[in-house]
Amino acid sequence: MPSVSVDFPIFGLGKAAVIGLGTLVIMLLGRPDDIITTGITTAVVLVVARISPENAWHQPLLRFADTLVGIAVGVSCRWIGAYAFFHAVGARVR
Repeated sequence: MPSVSVDFPIFGLGKAAVIGLGTLVIMLLGRPDDIITTGITTAVVLVVARISPENAWHQPLLRFADTLVGIAVGVSCRWIGAYAFFHAVGARVR
């Protein structure tokens, strides 16, 4: 017996539905400043999944890993910069 699934095309209605759903979730979470970032990220994941559909399930995991690496680099740079600044000024590092 064939399974029934709702399959939208990547471009058009499917993309609009997924981006709209992401926008709704972000609005319900009370984070209106993150709506644009969510839409762009969703579009990138959908386009990359369209380009190589055999490994499409990897894309959200890779984007999550990219985000974690970006956060780690940003926090590390802030700590190094703060340490260097306070060391140069002679103040205690907070």
